[in-house]
Amino acid sequence: MRGEESLRILVPTEGESLPLMDINTCETEAPELWDYVFVVDCRTQRNPGQVQRQRQFLEELENQGFRYKAMEDQGKEFFGIRADNSIFDRYRRLTEPEDTVPRGELSRPTSIQATNRIRIVDFVLNSKTAAGDTLQDLVKDGVFEAGFPLHEGEAHLKKTWARWRSMFQKQPISDIRDYFGEKVALYFAWLGWYTYMLVPAAVVGLVVFLSGFSQFEASQISKEICKAHDIYMCPRGDHNRRFQRLSDTCAYAKLTHLFDNEGTVLFAIFMALWATVFLELWKRERARVVLQWELYGWDEDQICLMIGMAHVLVVYRVLAAALFSSALPFLGEQVTTAVVVSGALVHYVTIILMTKINKYVALKLCDFEKPRTFSERESKFTVKFFTLQFFAHFSSLVYVAFILGRWLAHKYRSLRAPSQDPELGHWQRNYRLNPVYTFSLFNEFMEMMIQYGFTTIFVAAFPLAPLLALFSNLVEIRLDAIKMVRLQRRLVPRKAKDIGAWLQVLEIIGVLAVIANGMVIAFTSEFIPRTVYKHRYGPCRRGAQSEVDCLTGYVNHSLSVFHTKDFQDPAKVEGWENVTECRYRDYFSAQDSNFSEQHWFLLAIRLAFLILFEHVALCIKLIAAWFVPDVPQSVKNEVLKKKYQRLGQKSCSPKSTDV
Repeated sequence: MRGEESLRILVPTEGESLPLMDINTCETEAPELWDYVFVVDCRTQRNPGQVQRQRQFLEELENQGFRYKAMEDQGKEFFGIRADNSIFDRYRRLTEPEDTVPRGELSRPTSIQATNRIRIVDFVLNSKTAAGDTLQDLVKDGVFEAGFPLHEGEAHLKKTWARWRSMFQKQPISDIRDYFGEKVALYFAWLGWYTYMLVPAAVVGLVVFLSGFSQFEASQISKEICKAHDIYMCPRGDHNRRFQRLSDTCAYAKLTHLFDNEGTVLFAIFMALWATVFLELWKRERARVVLQWELYGWDEDQICLMIGMAHVLVVYRVLAAALFSSALPFLGEQVTTAVVVSGALVHYVTIILMTKINKYVALKLCDFEKPRTFSERESKFTVKFFTLQFFAHFSSLVYVAFILGRWLAHKYRSLRAPSQDPELGHWQRNYRLNPVYTFSLFNEFMEMMIQYGFTTIFVAAFPLAPLLALFSNLVEIRLDAIKMVRLQRRLVPRKAKDIGAWLQVLEIIGVLAVIANGMVIAFTSEFIPRTVYKHRYGPCRRGAQSEVDCLTGYVNHSLSVFHTKDFQDPAKVEGWENVTECRYRDYFSAQDSNFSEQHWFLLAIRLAFLILFEHVALCIKLIAAWFVPDVPQSVKNEVLKKKYQRLGQKSCSPKSTDV
């Protein structure tokens, strides 16, 4: 009935017991009695079929033991849905494992937790009715605009967790579990553990950085570069057709040494060990938490498939450089900057579009495989979506945070004033929060997996990555908490005993980190050339000398010679008539322009180092994983103790029943 309140109460069918709650009590009940809210947009023209499906769905809910209340305001009709307590006894096995329910107690009325209550109501609403409809089907077909559980009792979390002043306080994981369910609680437990474990990594990375900083002015290589006023570097590319003194790169050489020094190799090995210890200790922490939640025996099925995609930014930059040079000649030497800036904008838009496309493709691929259970579908979606996002994000080392765009929709919707009726106003405030979806938690996990990848895979190139990740996580925990409690609708609680397929993703990233860091050190860093020079070509090749730095002469040794008379069109090179030879970084012979002996020797050392580094790092990972058991012995003992107690209860149950 529109325009006025209508309260419909379930009339029990034959063979069913009366609801545990008295009808008279319903009239004075508080708003928190409503489990779910459906919303219908009265301003849109609906066909008779949609109206009929809505009526049939509500009538079937009544027959199953639900009652509902309808109210209308501002062109929206709201239906508060409440399940009778007797319903939950039928679904008790959804919330408690069979072996934990003593025999003879299944028929007794049970007091049910709020998370289990919402979980069961959601399960019933999304089970097919006699007409073949579920709530998701009805929302998809426009019968209902939305359907969601209400935020109730979240004041405690707002006060102790979802606020900035709690940034350095321990998270109330048990309270999070009691409100959002085990799946969300495990996400925040993992995020908190990850943040805690970043502390030693951040400290070691900072020490490595400061050790490089202490040699900012003392590096022999930087000294030689800064004094090389008579060495000219050859022009690079078609747009930079002029010589540059090597001494002009003095500041760049000093900055490079901050991140490329002898401590980089040790830190890369340390991070390989850290990634393994982090995962193994998380498994132990998860075992303790799951035992405390009595979910140790709860299990799900999992399966996976992987796909990859390519990028087009390189092609864009080539085309953009040519276009800007011809169409915007006044840019001059700023062409490169314009290309990079525009490329970053294109990459930003690409990431947004690819995120939507990747999610759609991953869901379609899951539909093709027709998974049997929700957990199997979730696992498949996790691996597919992460793989697509991995390739979309790692095309650049720019980590874009979407904080601003994350709250704008809620701000817009909250401008409208709620109804004067307290109950209806509460429903409207929940309706105007940002909507959530089945895979809403995937966005949070995906964001952290991308960050974890940057923290570990590229740590050899940037030792401060763990420190920045630590600061980012301290903010991220509170951002996610505020979003879930204050800015978006309540997630339907889901049971889980681990973080699912994301654990395998973390292990894959750990292996990729070893490979990537080994390749960065071997082929990008100057560590190998410097080490080879010290022991084979430098002044210390026959033994260390206290009066001479072992890297003396390295800069001249690492630069090949090119005679300017060999330029194809020397007139296009500015100042060529005053320079007879220029230098470039590589190992070529000046006589025949072929690779020199140093090049081949250095290449062999690079390959040998890469193989040795990866084998040593992976062996350390395997040894660390072997020495740190996934499950603490105390947890194993407690699990065996509880199994023994349940067996004792089962063996004694028949005697008590006979009496």
